Amino acid sequence: MRYTPEVLSEIKRLVKKENKNSVVARFVIQKFELTNKYDAVWKWVNDIRNEESKILESRGSSGEEKKFVLSAWNDEGYMMDIDQYCDHYKLPRKDVRSYKLVSHTGTPYYNVKFEEHIEALKVTPQQYLEKMELAMKEHFPPVKSFKMGSSGLCGNIGMVNISDLHVGMHPNKDDNSLWDAKWDRDTIISTIMTVINGMSVFKKQNGGFDLLVVNLTGDLVDGFNQETTRGGHKLPQVMSNIEQSDVCVEAILRLVEGLTEELSVPVVVYANANSNHGGDFEYITLQKLKLHLNYKLGVDMKLSNKLALGYIIPGTEKPVVILHGKDKDFQSRPLPAYIDDKDDYKIESIINAVHKERASLKPLVIKGDSHRFVQQNKKNFYWIANSACSPDSDWVKNNFFNAGTGACTVVVYNKITDTALVGNIDF
Repeated sequence: MRYTPEVLSEIKRLVKKENKNSVVARFVIQKFELTNKYDAVWKWVNDIRNEESKILESRGSSGEEKKFVLSAWNDEGYMMDIDQYCDHYKLPRKDVRSYKLVSHTGTPYYNVKFEEHIEALKVTPQQYLEKMELAMKEHFPPVKSFKMGSSGLCGNIGMVNISDLHVGMHPNKDDNSLWDAKWDRDTIISTIMTVINGMSVFKKQNGGFDLLVVNLTGDLVDGFNQETTRGGHKLPQVMSNIEQSDVCVEAILRLVEGLTEELSVPVVVYANANSNHGGDFEYITLQKLKLHLNYKLGVDMKLSNKLALGYIIPGTEKPVVILHGKDKDFQSRPLPAYIDDKDDYKIESIINAVHKERASLKPLVIKGDSHRFVQQNKKNFYWIANSACSPDSDWVKNNFFNAGTGACTVVVYNKITDTALVGNIDF
């Protein structure tokens, strides 16, 4: 069995972006429906990666510039000692921690390691983000955002709800759970690729999309310093704070870039960071994501740290409310997945707070937190509780239920008929 030109082209594209063969193989299997062909596809990926590496090496050997080093020869052709070397090149000799003369290369030089002098940065998070934005502007040319057209549109808006991703969570800390699961960086990226493939299927099934909306509804990171925003107990985690933030940004960037490339549809992003696991840590992480989306991909993102974020779907009149369901501070009782009539007034008060002029247009209200998929057609709003993208933690599995390996809730809203179809992409 050999790969087709389409598969070859896709693998070559993916190996430039993803270092893990297993992640590329799973994505190709899903996209081209190569069921039960994992070993063969993995070998294709490995072979193609090796071929690409050889090509790069051959290019480098023929035209690559030599590494620049500071020669240990002095102007008279004698070898300098380390004191003379530092004096010659104006290097701080007092800060040299160790050094080694490298003489087996064409040009001898000293491999010098210096003492690090790290001063505490006297900068606020906002100042840091402003500096980061200036750096983005300097290194990335401005990309124009999309504009909704008016002709040839099918009326469908695809909505991808990424909820409870819990980057950094350890789903089986003591390795004794009845329901084993992995949730490392590679698994998360594979999950994101499954979402991209799933949305391609939704696009075909529904006759296309005019626009894709990505809703981020909280708990994308598992928690700062192994705690929820309210503290009280340690969370079992497999990543540091920095790793959680970096992998979260990488995952959503992969998602948006993949949706744009695979579906050839413009994408916008809406995010509410006010959640009981993410809180301010998630808000800062998503500020970083917002800069990357804007300057690298030209994608707009609206971010909120309030209880709820309200917006109007671009090109329509439809109001949407996204919230997590349990905030970082005040809610003693989280909003349940299935709401009865006594909860309606709470939801309606939130709608009126963010959509005063459009509350009568029966908004879509989309929440996270419950790790359960529920949809209800209420009198004054449509209610959608998202599935969790992550597998359940030991605490959830043993106190409530095991919902499985995770899923992404998808909404297909048609602005012509004002109807919404809701489903899941299971992992």
